[in-house]
Amino acid sequence: ALIACNSNQEYNFTKGVTIKASTSQTRTSFDGSISAWDANDKLQVAIGATGEAPSLHEFTNSDPSNGLFTNADLTLDNTLTYDIFALYSTQGKLPDVTNHNAAVAIGAAVLEQTGASAAHIAALDPLYGSTAGAQSNNIAVNMKHSATVLRITIKNTTGAEIAGVKSLKISAADDIKLHGTGTIDFAANEVTMGSDGSNAITINIQNSGPIAADGEFTVWAAAAPFTMAENSAMHFTLTTADDKVLEYKKEFAASTDFEAGVIMSTTIAPEPRPEQIVIQWGYLDGYTAPVGMPSCETDIFSESSSNSTVNQIGITSGSYPTEYGHITIESAVKYAYVSRSGFIRFRDITSTDNAYINLPII
Repeated sequence: ALIACNSNQEYNFTKGVTIKASTSQTRTSFDGSISAWDANDKLQVAIGATGEAPSLHEFTNSDPSNGLFTNADLTLDNTLTYDIFALYSTQGKLPDVTNHNAAVAIGAAVLEQTGASAAHIAALDPLYGSTAGAQSNNIAVNMKHSATVLRITIKNTTGAEIAGVKSLKISAADDIKLHGTGTIDFAANEVTMGSDGSNAITINIQNSGPIAADGEFTVWAAAAPFTMAENSAMHFTLTTADDKVLEYKKEFAASTDFEAGVIMSTTIAPEPRPEQIVIQWGYLDGYTAPVGMPSCETDIFSESSSNSTVNQIGITSGSYPTEYGHITIESAVKYAYVSRSGFIRFRDITSTDNAYINLPII
């Protein structure tokens, strides 16, 4: 009788436990359109009988295509149900079995991309999930993302080849956190972001290769979930392989959510950063002045119009080259450059007799 009893008790226990981690919403590696587990992926799993304190165990991937993870040494009682919570993270983070949470980095201030690969995303997008009341031989958990992914297609509209992409900086409003520490609450199955992090992410890129005129290149970034407010803007600063800087601004007419587990795609066409030029205006040495403009030494404003030197010159229109382009004047009144005073004088301007000065766009 004792032998029979012991034999029945042994049948109540199973050594070796397999968990199915759903990949319908998971992404540890991907090509932009599909998600898949890798054979080297591991899950850190807190598991305990319902109503009891859980203990932590590591599960290794035994079937990547079906999302199966196995711990060959763990023994469970077939007569009990189990509550579990699982974490996939390459950051070496473990779940807190006492508080049922985990602190993880989501996104990063600096990402490193090789070519157009998206392989760097997985490390910055920890996956998590939980289930309650599972049978020991039928444990399944739906793993959720903690990060949103940005797929930025750079379109070269400069008209010339871009030598290559050294980096792309993405920035938003100061109150937006594009990366930081998130606390996973396994009971609520949600992530709460902390107060660290910043509003900018820089992706350093190795071996992008040149981008031909009208060609494209894709940059990938993992970010903490965020919302772009109505009428806000996201800024992109591209540094080329030969250290030229191009910029682009993406404006949002409506509020837009960047949610965890979603790939948000956009195409940008960065342009060279405007060059700041300080023009010192006048006829002094080293200053810029229109060439060929009619001039006089003096013009006494208190003199009558008929005695005005400017009016006697009698010019009302003209185009005058400068170092930065032409200045064109179309006037209903007479004008000339008065050298002693250092300005262009327009005589007898009224509400109807006016002058148009067209300056070059720089």
